[in-house]
Formats: sequence, structure tokens, C-alpha cells
Amino acid sequence: MRPFIMIGEPLIHAGIYQTEESVYLFWEIHHIMTDGTGMHLLNDDIVKAWNGEELPLDTYYAYLNSEEELRESKRYREDKAFIDEAYGNKEWCINLVPDTQNRPSGRTLLPLKMISLDDMAAFEKKHHLSRNLFFSAVALLGIASMEKKNQVMADWIFHDRTDEIKKNAFGCLFRYITIGLELDENMTVGEYFKALSDRSNVMLAHCAYEWSVKQDNVFEHDTCIVCYETSEIMSTTDIGSIGGTRLNVTSNAPVNSRSLAFQIIETPDGIVPYLMFNQALYSEEKIKRTVDTFSELIELLMNAEDDDPINKKDAVWHA
Repeated sequence: MRPFIMIGEPLIHAGIYQTEESVYLFWEIHHIMTDGTGMHLLNDDIVKAWNGEELPLDTYYAYLNSEEELRESKRYREDKAFIDEAYGNKEWCINLVPDTQNRPSGRTLLPLKMISLDDMAAFEKKHHLSRNLFFSAVALLGIASMEKKNQVMADWIFHDRTDEIKKNAFGCLFRYITIGLELDENMTVGEYFKALSDRSNVMLAHCAYEWSVKQDNVFEHDTCIVCYETSEIMSTTDIGSIGGTRLNVTSNAPVNSRSLAFQIIETPDGIVPYLMFNQALYSEEKIKRTVDTFSELIELLMNAEDDDPINKKDAVWHA
């Protein structure tokens, strides 16, 4: 594995190697080329090709054409005006504030405590809040707690495979749904969840325009992202159907990373949240405090009642 050259070089590296026992297909794909659903489509195509089946038509260019038309549309202009009005001229805390410039570049990926699928389903039934928004709730309160701010913002990653063209496109199709909330010290958990749900619904309805894409200073101070990867996206059962096994290979090449990303991986055994830091921006002490804060918030919100205050004394966040 080797670093990608972003201009003038392929952003997909691949090779096939055969030994006496096995055939190995190695590939590495830059994230700018595709998302998790796109990788799932690639797995499907490998199985179809192995079985001699006809491959489906990729629809990525049709998707790009529809996106170009969208950016010239009345809807795009209206969505931009709406979001500019909602978020403009306000002091948003969009991520952890960097506290060092002395560490080497790279990323630090740290897992938090696994949540059982049964516990997550019980939470959704009790609070009528999706698991995507639960982790968005954790991220917003986590940033508020760490930076002692009450006007906080994060990007929820919406996978946006909503029609036949998008479902069959190998590419990076997700959209940034920017959720900004002003937290009130007198808010209850139920009020906080409702405010979050209402804001996410409004932003989904106006998602032609992506606010943070136009605002971020990438790799220096960008909006925290919350990305939930479902078990379907992460599944490799299709490869298993032809006797294949996926082997994860670690690259030791230095990479740029977003300031802070909250990635949640759903597996058959449970849900594993990860915090991914740009280690060049944060001290080891701040990384540890952030992990502790997010872990405590997960436990707090999973077990909260709707009428509990989010500002109670034993909570990590306070105004």
C-alpha cells in the first residue's frame, strides 16, 4: 500500500496475486472515489463477474448529471437562502478547538464501549429517536461539554441512496446534513431530542445545499461529522458466497484526517462507536478527555428519562 497522489495519478490501486493455495485481490480506494454503499456494490460486481453473470450498468455519470442540474435549480437557490438564514451570522462551535501544533500528522482511531442491538432498539422505541440522531445528540453535547459552548453544530452523514440511479452508482454520494442547535440549560432530555429531530427533518428537506462544505477549513478546523454505518453496508456475505474472505490490511502511510469524526459501525454483535482524531491538532490529554466525555454521554443518554434535565449536576455538559 502506498500514499495516493491526488492530482494526475489513479485514486484506485489494485493487483491480483496467486499462490498455490489462493488467489488474492488487493485494492485500496481513496474515500473521495466511493462510500460504504459503493464498496458494497463493488463486492456484488466481483461476485457476479466470478459467476459469469452480466454486470449491471453503473449509474454514477447519470447521478453527476442530476447533481449538476440540481445546482442550477430553483430548489438549490431556495435551500441555500433558507440555510444561510438559519445558520448565518452566528458563532457556531463546530468541533473541538485544536490545542497543539507540535504533534506529527496522522490520525488516532479509538473505539468506545459497544452497545447491544437490543439496548439500541429499546432506546429507539422509548424515545422515538433514530440511532443516527442518538449519536448526533452525543456528538453535539460532547462538543458543548468539551468547549463550554451552547451553540453547537455537527454534520450528520446522510447516505442518500434514495432512487434507482443513486442505488446503483459507484461513487461518493453521501450528503452533509448540518445540524446546529442552541442548547438551553433548562432543557430536558425529551426537549433536546425533539429539537434535534425537528432540526434534522428541516435540514433534510433543504439538503440540496450543503452548508458546511462551503464553510469548512478542511484538515485545520472543520465540522465534526457523525457517520453511522449499517450492518448492511458493512456486510461481506456476497464475497463469502464464492468462498472469499475479506482481509483488512493496515496502511502505515501518513494521511490527512478531519479534525474529529464520530464513526459508528453496526455489526451482528453490536454497535461500536469510534472517535477519529487528527492527532496533529490535539494533545493526548484532550483526546483522552474527549473519549471519556463521549463515553459518559452515551451511558447518560441511553439511560435517561425524557423529563431528566440535560444540565443536571452529574451530567458532563453544563451551560
